[in-house]
Amino acid sequence: MDVYNQANSIIRENKNNLDIITANATDQDIIYAENRLSVTFPAEYKQFLNDYGFLIYGGMAIKGLNHEALDSDSTFNIVWVTETERAEGLPSNYLILEESGMGEWYVLDVYSERVELIDEASYELVDEPEESYNSFSAYFYKKVKEEDEIDS
Repeated sequence: MDVYNQANSIIRENKNNLDIITANATDQDIIYAENRLSVTFPAEYKQFLNDYGFLIYGGMAIKGLNHEALDSDSTFNIVWVTETERAEGLPSNYLILEESGMGEWYVLDVYSERVELIDEASYELVDEPEESYNSFSAYFYKKVKEEDEIDS
């Protein structure tokens, strides 16, 4: 079983950690968001959007799309947050996934498909190798697993 499916299994087994259930994003929603942001989302992130829309699980909040509020100025809307930060200088290949709570953001680099930790003021990479992920699935699994361990 791949790490994305392992993360899904943990979530299904611990539904009490699931804070918000939203309408998952449709393929049309994803195309709309990709066009607005002038990017192509990696396949793993598209799967997440199809499965969840966006996700609040324990203390983790991964930004995404809400089918019923695609144009909202919600802090959970990846389009709105990313466009807002691009206006301030966020590189166009980054999508903001999650706030670290320490003045940093986890971003999905659509060119490399890696998830990296960046400083939210300078948009520079933070030198913390343990917070750099080869894929969205690796990031998703680690964050879900951490939340599961906190709750145990």
